Amino acid sequence: KKGFEALAETAKAEFKAELKEVFEGLKLCTETCKLGSLCKIKAGKKDVRQGNPHGEFPFFTCAKTCTFADTYSYDCAALLVAGNGDVGYTQKYVGKFEVYQRTYVLYDFKNVDIDFVYYLMAGEFQEWAYSKLMGNTMPYIKMGVLSEFQVPVPSPFVQHHTVSCLAEAKAHAEFLEAKAREGVAVCETMRKAILKEAFE
Repeated sequence: KKGFEALAETAKAEFKAELKEVFEGLKLCTETCKLGSLCKIKAGKKDVRQGNPHGEFPFFTCAKTCTFADTYSYDCAALLVAGNGDVGYTQKYVGKFEVYQRTYVLYDFKNVDIDFVYYLMAGEFQEWAYSKLMGNTMPYIKMGVLSEFQVPVPSPFVQHHTVSCLAEAKAHAEFLEAKAREGVAVCETMRKAILKEAFE
């Protein structure tokens, strides 16, 4: 069981390391721009209590899993960035959605592909964000700091090629994680069966 769990963690770590290596290389040979100059950034305005588990629209908070709401404030392709809690955690969504007041919405990207930025942030933004935290009881990151994050902006061809390669790498990593979880489940089933037989 531990071996399968280690495999799952290794798959995640290797994919994240690949993301970081790719974008560090791009930053060395490509002009960078501030994130705030490449897209619109706004903070959500809804209180978490305005969520409804049975609502129609995804409601993004600072948690890794979204809840739902009866209303929506945005209808677009966007990146949702946790401003506190799991600071820097980034998700992508396309469609109608609602946003918690401590979550940032990045949308209307110019001169850069949204998926390119998504992979960049998945690879190194969270580590960078933790170096910029403010507050002690509930650490957070300000919108102004978020907008200062440097993004390499290569040609559209390089962006699309990078996204394509990283999408394949992500799919492979997710496949390995799924197989590892299956292995953990099988081991747990066998353990329970052995214990049951031993004590009957």
